[in-house]
Amino acid sequence: MEDPVDFGPLIDGEFGAGVFERVSRAAVDDVEQKLAVGNLVEAAFSAAHFCVLAGRVGWSEDTHDRMVDALKSAASVEVQAGRSNLAVWRGAYLRMLTQQVAELDHQAVSAQRQELDDRLASGDSSVVCAGMCVDVWLLTGEWAAPADVSRELVDAVRVDVEHRLRYTDNDAMTADRVTLWLLATSAARSRFGDGGQLR
Repeated sequence: MEDPVDFGPLIDGEFGAGVFERVSRAAVDDVEQKLAVGNLVEAAFSAAHFCVLAGRVGWSEDTHDRMVDALKSAASVEVQAGRSNLAVWRGAYLRMLTQQVAELDHQAVSAQRQELDDRLASGDSSVVCAGMCVDVWLLTGEWAAPADVSRELVDAVRVDVEHRLRYTDNDAMTADRVTLWLLATSAARSRFGDGGQLR
């Protein structure tokens, strides 16, 4: 098994000293709060953020497995209901949580990819579009946005993170956005290289 990557210096270098610890702690706290009320699916979301940020699982194997099973069931429900966007979203979180590609209906992923392609063709460079790009990338290994749009998507997420750090106290949601920034940056760089072009 590979050693976990230390993203602390990268995140603190981008957003300021202490941000990595702040959002990682917020993810842990949110998991514990959701587990305390029995909400395994929402706990799994913040657990996935922590897994990406810290590069490790932060809970017992039993607790982790229960969150994974709950998220798998939630994804299956969305597939059966024909809600491809929610199915793919949950499938992407399963990938973050387990490092394994979720088994989703091919049509659900194809429908999400088509919607994403339509958004990109219309010039959408929003945080929502960045999230869709990351979801599809996590499930297919394909980064859909071209280089110029990738810069705009990463910038949109960066601005959102900076706003949340400055003006909100919902650090669990900030952890979501920092995770999105990290994944979008990693995906775009893996396709286009770094060279300072994503700043």
